[in-house]
Amino acid sequence: MPTPEDAVSRFLTHLNEHDLPGALACLADGFELRFTGSEHGMTKEMAADALAWDAGTRGRYEWRVVEREGRRVTIEGRESNRFLTLLGIEALPFRSTYEVDEDGRIVRQTHGVEWGDTSLDDAMRPLLGWAARHEPSELDEIHPGGRMVYTEAMARRWVVLARRWRAAEP
Repeated sequence: MPTPEDAVSRFLTHLNEHDLPGALACLADGFELRFTGSEHGMTKEMAADALAWDAGTRGRYEWRVVEREGRRVTIEGRESNRFLTLLGIEALPFRSTYEVDEDGRIVRQTHGVEWGDTSLDDAMRPLLGWAARHEPSELDEIHPGGRMVYTEAMARRWVVLARRWRAAEP
C-alpha cells in the first residue's frame, strides 16, 4: 500500500513527465481540486483540462514535503512552464495540500499560488495588446470572449503566439 507521500510523489512525477493518463490515474473518481481563496472547485474531469494545459506548456514542478498529518500531505514548491517564461515569469511559488484515500489515490487537492507583485492578467497585458494588433484572428480563437481555454491544444497555441510576440519585440 503506497503511503500518502508516495501517492503525491507519483502524481507530480507524472505531471513532470507530461503523462496525463498517468497523472489522472492517481486521482480518485470523486477528486476535487480547490484553489485557495476561491469558492469554486474542479472535478476530476475539469482538472484534466488544467493538467492538459500544463502538459501543453511543458510545465515543471519542483517540490518538497513540508507537513504530514495522517493521510494529508502538504508540499511547497515552484511551478514553471514555457508560457510563464515567455511572459517573463521564471516560476510561481505554490503550496498544495493533498488528501489521499486508503487505496493511495488523491481525493482532494487545495492549491495556492503566490503571484507576488504581478498577476497573470498584468503579465499577459502586453502580449494581448500585441496580439490584438498583429494576430487578431488567432487571439479571437484562443482567447474567446477574453477568457482562457485550458486545454493542451490551446496551451500550445498560446506558447506559439507568445514566441511570435517575443520575436517581434524591438
